[in-house]
Amino acid sequence: MSENKLVSVVVPVYNSELSLPELTERIHITLSSSHIPYEIIFVDDGSKDNSWAKIENIRTGYSDSVRAYKLKKNTGQQNATFFGLTKAKGDLVITIDDDLQFPPEEIIKLLDEQMKTSADIVYGTYRKDYLSSIRSILSVFFRILAFLLFGLNRSTSFRLINKSLIRKIINNNNSIRVIDLLIKDLDPRIQYLKVRHCKRKYSVSNYTIVSLMKLSVHILAIYSVYTTRMVLYSLIAAVIFLIILGSRFVFHEMFYNPIISLFSISMITVSSVTLIAGFTEICLLNYKKKLTATNSYNPEVEDQL
Repeated sequence: MSENKLVSVVVPVYNSELSLPELTERIHITLSSSHIPYEIIFVDDGSKDNSWAKIENIRTGYSDSVRAYKLKKNTGQQNATFFGLTKAKGDLVITIDDDLQFPPEEIIKLLDEQMKTSADIVYGTYRKDYLSSIRSILSVFFRILAFLLFGLNRSTSFRLINKSLIRKIINNNNSIRVIDLLIKDLDPRIQYLKVRHCKRKYSVSNYTIVSLMKLSVHILAIYSVYTTRMVLYSLIAAVIFLIILGSRFVFHEMFYNPIISLFSISMITVSSVTLIAGFTEICLLNYKKKLTATNSYNPEVEDQL
């Protein structure tokens, strides 16, 4: 690792007052002991605890290497990280979560891998063992969805990105700023590296079930209309199946004639599919239009250090 390359560490922060001091100290020890110049960029994404006060205290001890931005309202991890990328000055940028599940010491592995391969991006990968049962199911669904849309996907939020790729990411005009999907569209040179992943030490996950579902819907609406239709029509098919079961019983009892019953059920099925599909298409177009209207989104900064 060349000593003259500045490394920016972008940390999206939400309700993590307990982990921030340890996170900062471990990043500092890891990089300074290897004589690597660095900066840490905290983006407080509208925290409701004392995270910003902790960041202010941290900066008094690391004034030369810590910068921080407090967003006026919560925008989500993806947007907060994206905002941090726009502020990074480094030749190489590390993104890392605020919860210490990715040990800061593993940053050196990413840097070494990038130096060996000259990759545009290096992902730290791991086996996901520490999710709750419901979130595990949603995580599997999310990965299946990503696979259907974009093929095999091993991305994580612990990554190293070089400066040239950062420029391309922040200049992308996509309506939903899901960083890894933006990266995949750019077709960079990617490396994957196994890293340690720890149990959450101080708090529960800020990536809630609702936020995972919301992100999935956004991706479906923006990135693939065809897959959206496939998923939604699968749901429609399940509803139609239930209608068929109920209708067959009703018509059979009314007419005592299987042929008439089958014809009636077929007409109901075709009509239902047509109406629901049309309604679904209108909803998708309106939803996509609404998301596209937020393309110029630029989070309002309430304070900065």
